[in-house]
Amino acid sequence: MLRHRIDLLGPDVGVTREAPAGGNRRMRWRFDLDAAAMWIAGWHRVKIIGRDACIERVRVETFDAAGDLLGAHNTVVGPHDFRAYVHVGPAVRRLVLEVELHDDATEIVSATLRPIHPLEILWKALWAGDLLDIRGLGGVLRPAEPLVVSLTFPVAGRRGDPYPWWIEHREPEVVEAARRGLAATTAERPGIAVLLTVCDPAPDLLARTLESVQRQTAPGWTLCIADDASRDPAVRAMLDAAATQPGVRLTRHDERRGTAAATDAAFALADAPFVTCLDHDDLLAPTAIEIAAGTLARFPATRLLYSDQDKVDAAGRRFDPFFKPGFSPELLRGCNYLNHMTVLASDPVRAVGGWRDGFDGAQDHDLVLRVVERIAPAAIHHVPLVLYHWRAVPGSVAFDPQAKPDAADSGRRAVAEHLARLGLAAEVSLVPGAGYRVRHLLPDPPPRVSVVVPFRDRADLLHGCMESLLERTCYPDLEVVLVDNGSTSPEALRLVDHYRGRPAVRVVAAPGPFNYSALNNRGVTAASGTVLCFLNNDTSAITPDWLADMVGYALQDGVGCVGAKLLYPNDTVQHGGVVLGLSGVADHVFVNAPADAHGYFGRLRLASNYSAVTGACMVMRRAVFEEVGGFDETELPVSFNDVDLCLRVGARGYRNVVTPFATLYHFESASRGSDRRPDRLARAAREVAALKRRHGPLLDADPCYSPHLSRTTADFSIEFDETVRRRSWWRSVTASAGAATATAPDARAPSPRSSR
Repeated sequence: MLRHRIDLLGPDVGVTREAPAGGNRRMRWRFDLDAAAMWIAGWHRVKIIGRDACIERVRVETFDAAGDLLGAHNTVVGPHDFRAYVHVGPAVRRLVLEVELHDDATEIVSATLRPIHPLEILWKALWAGDLLDIRGLGGVLRPAEPLVVSLTFPVAGRRGDPYPWWIEHREPEVVEAARRGLAATTAERPGIAVLLTVCDPAPDLLARTLESVQRQTAPGWTLCIADDASRDPAVRAMLDAAATQPGVRLTRHDERRGTAAATDAAFALADAPFVTCLDHDDLLAPTAIEIAAGTLARFPATRLLYSDQDKVDAAGRRFDPFFKPGFSPELLRGCNYLNHMTVLASDPVRAVGGWRDGFDGAQDHDLVLRVVERIAPAAIHHVPLVLYHWRAVPGSVAFDPQAKPDAADSGRRAVAEHLARLGLAAEVSLVPGAGYRVRHLLPDPPPRVSVVVPFRDRADLLHGCMESLLERTCYPDLEVVLVDNGSTSPEALRLVDHYRGRPAVRVVAAPGPFNYSALNNRGVTAASGTVLCFLNNDTSAITPDWLADMVGYALQDGVGCVGAKLLYPNDTVQHGGVVLGLSGVADHVFVNAPADAHGYFGRLRLASNYSAVTGACMVMRRAVFEEVGGFDETELPVSFNDVDLCLRVGARGYRNVVTPFATLYHFESASRGSDRRPDRLARAAREVAALKRRHGPLLDADPCYSPHLSRTTADFSIEFDETVRRRSWWRSVTASAGAATATAPDARAPSPRSSR
């Protein structure tokens, strides 16, 4: 039987609608299809159109004959209709699509499922130059998984593991662009000493390591080898032969002294102004020295340079790329995310005493922390290119992070000593499988925190928020400022009267049209705290110490806005940070990930820096808020005012932080509603235009996010969109050295505040 286009609103499909409950106005539509009877198998294009672009989320589920779930996929749609490509495996007997609309006043006007013929995929592969990729093409035509959902047309390499496709099609272009750009630099390129410590590696892997240095595309390197008493005759002979080559120096230990001592011994051989470490079975990319030295010549103030990295198995297959953010002090205290390849100026390495004994397994992390204490953030530069391939073989940390169990405690001690040297009172604990948690201790007495909560009616939400603050939040000096935006419901008015009599609660009347910026600015004028917390009325605390954790970060010198990890009521992530350029302007990352998800290289389990955080739960010092002029209530009354505030804070030299150790539930605009109603679309469009006009360049190149990662999905997946990639790539490569701190042309709000 020929497969045909299926009308999901037609009589052959079971359609149910779930009415909103509990004050939530969102409507759910559920399409239930008998995949076997309707010949639904293979690739299909799904298109669901709602009136006024009303679709919030889509969940796709597949079930087998026994009714067991085979696969599921969640997608946050954003301000658009839903279009995607779905592959249904042969074992699937039932396909379910659940669509959530932003409120009960909207509806789906069109929903179709169209089969894609294999010839169409073959034609696209021919057009993309992937027709000869038999293995990749076979994986596209017949995926092993029972359910695959893709937002782009299925092409070899773009599903499953997209990294091989990126290596073949993207990497040559971006590497060549960097080489051409750096070739224009006329300054002399500094020499770089490669410090190689050796301790009985597999001889064939050591041979490849040595070859990766000797085949560099540019001169200017010195290979300094310290043999930590290798016993394998083949290894010793290979090192002796290497030492006869130009630019190679060798020293040996008679007995094993450990990685730190061996690295120091290699460093003693170096006379180059910069050094980098290489493990005895890892590989440098062919252009590593050329690009690193060229970047150092272009930015001569750089004292620390680091690149992206990936892993390589015993067969030479590259995988698991780490496309890193710009310099993130908080993330560096959570883990050594700089790792490979890190190039350090020799002078500060000597000044701090080199690599220390007692930190084996974390000796590089310890050294980097000591060096960054002595250099300015502007002297740190990130090169967004994969210049290092980390060997993942049994027994290595790249293969198994638990292979060296003592390394975690060494790293924890390194971070704790780093904070102590800086005079910061903090406790450092392990986050198993991720890194370290830094808990900044509050001064005695702790500062007063004013929690500003705008609201209108919705007594159910306000009651939950207030009980969360007054009963479940552990903070000794807390003031709540309720900003009433014209409540009229008897329940809300009674509740306000109930709280009005409490000494820790202030009520501020602010009637008029909803203006989130003005309401918060008005709340600040009534607040007495030196620390401010902006909190939506549709939030509820999960961790009792959430506020203390956020305040601990906000009190640190150089920190501006602090955000939390927010969850939906179904225990999936609603906010893990804001990435600029995502969804066209700015959006939350890790949306719909499980609450306990690891995130991209631990970003959901470790504190780190982002260009912006959501205003649904934001903590900052009052002095910083007043320095930048507060929220912009003129041009950004409702949307993106939190992003704008964060960017203006960043422009003043502060860094913004997200801590996942402060966790709350967020019911996401439950009282305000969605911006996708027709009467609000014009206002939303004006706010988008204002944000782009003010911060346009940053929206194209977020310094806290790699140019190789997606601007259309929130999961840190590899970018395939040509327009986005070309717009952001070269700006990221040529950005000046410095911390991952967003900058904007105007660091103050442009208009006077009526409430100030």
